[in-house]
Amino acid sequence: MGRVLHAIEKGLRLLKENADHGSGNSVDWIFGAGAPVGISGETDDAKVGSIYSNTTNGNLYKKIADTSSAADWEELGSVNLASLKWRNERVVAATVDTLSAGNTNPTTWTDNEQGLDDNDFQVGDHLISDVDGTPTLWEVTAIDQGGGTDEITIAAAAQPLADGDTFVVQNYLPDSPAAQEGQALVHFPSASAAGVKVGDVNWDIATGINLSSGYAASAGNVTNSDTVESAISKLDGVNDAQDSALGLSQGDTNFGSFTAPASLLLAGSQSAKQLFQRLGDLMAQLRGVEVTSVTAITDVDTVPVASVYGVKWLVVATEAATPANKAAFEVFALNDGSTNADDTLYAKLRVGANFNVQLSVDVSGGNMRLRAASSSAGINVIARRIEVVKTVL
Repeated sequence: MGRVLHAIEKGLRLLKENADHGSGNSVDWIFGAGAPVGISGETDDAKVGSIYSNTTNGNLYKKIADTSSAADWEELGSVNLASLKWRNERVVAATVDTLSAGNTNPTTWTDNEQGLDDNDFQVGDHLISDVDGTPTLWEVTAIDQGGGTDEITIAAAAQPLADGDTFVVQNYLPDSPAAQEGQALVHFPSASAAGVKVGDVNWDIATGINLSSGYAASAGNVTNSDTVESAISKLDGVNDAQDSALGLSQGDTNFGSFTAPASLLLAGSQSAKQLFQRLGDLMAQLRGVEVTSVTAITDVDTVPVASVYGVKWLVVATEAATPANKAAFEVFALNDGSTNADDTLYAKLRVGANFNVQLSVDVSGGNMRLRAASSSAGINVIARRIEVVKTVL
């Protein structure tokens, strides 16, 4: 054969320029049957950053530490997404330590560099032990809060590990240093095989998720076919439209200030609900009320004397049997805030045939009352009031 693969025995070593073989300024590419042992021979001598090929199953490992242990080598995951079976347990931690049912103290786990203790767990949480060997899924059944021992009690999970299980682990302790023991995606190709860290994640931080350079606010309803960016774009546009409808600018936290005469009645610093309440209070002074089929004396409208000092009522009475017969009056009344009232009736108008209408004002139960009666026929009475009240205006 004219062409053959270039053969190198044992392995491949890359040296830094002008470095000798014993200086440590190198990385190796080596291989062997099974996982790298890390405690002797080439897998121990290899420097951090070296690569190891497992000729048994084709898996790759990278060397992440140099402590003469198997934990120095981390398997590089190659996972088929279709094989992932996501579990929904809240897995607080994964450790290389082998644990047993009963009490365990997280502060004593050999890879717990960030200092997890019993306060980081809740009853019902889960954890994974011996994650790099023969893993076990545990459930937290009790916690020593304040006992000074930092212990948690664990029992085998009701649903043990199964082939293909994948978890979001909040604290992946095999990583080092403590700052890197964050959240990770961990996949278990086999229930009895070491977990494969598919990737590091941090669901708490979204500062690394950027919008595209072409982002622009739009508008419309968010649908299930939208991307996150297009959904944000729509919400952005809708918010701009709402600001415009309210007469506000983006970033406004209140309504600013109103010009007279509205400024005498409405405070721009109020919320929309407070402003509607204020308008409702003011409109209540002009509200209309109606009572029907009145013969005996009947209350038409009332106001509290503690806050309303005077009222002008515009009154229209209609004969119930003959609606074309109408009478109109203005009633102006004043109270002393306690028990007495004075009133006057004027500007009487009438259309159609005459009928009896009797209007009166008194104070009862803390209210000033406009009252109506009729001796000749049943009448319908409509009244609209204007209040003289300093607390509202």
